[in-house]
Amino acid sequence: MRQFLVIFVVLLVCIACAPVSEMSLRQQKSEKQRSFNVEQSYQEVFQSILDKSRACFLATPSDVQFTVVGTRVNRSKTGEIVIAEVYGLNGREVLMLIDVLAINDNETQIKTYHVSRNAEPYVSNIRNWLDDENSGCTAT
Repeated sequence: MRQFLVIFVVLLVCIACAPVSEMSLRQQKSEKQRSFNVEQSYQEVFQSILDKSRACFLATPSDVQFTVVGTRVNRSKTGEIVIAEVYGLNGREVLMLIDVLAINDNETQIKTYHVSRNAEPYVSNIRNWLDDENSGCTAT
């Protein structure tokens, strides 16, 4: 019985520390989801966020290695940008997920999802990038 309890606790710890996937981020309802609209085409918005995210996360010297992957679906006028922290040989945890959705030809909705407090400053960056108020990056 005691061994079972120890194994159960270890399994719970492992599950709690498991990397977060894109789908689980979307399904979580939390204060760490943001949504806003801008008056720009979804293609402009998607490309701007992707380019500036890459400049922010890939070009800035850091102790942490990141990947920034963008997928755009022109038929449905949607896009997804995944910013993930890479560790070890196969390890990867999503830092932030950004969904881009065309409302109409000149309006786009941006939804951001994140689990870590470390990602919160980057959400503000996204809004500033699109408003042309700031092209910089919060230090990684």
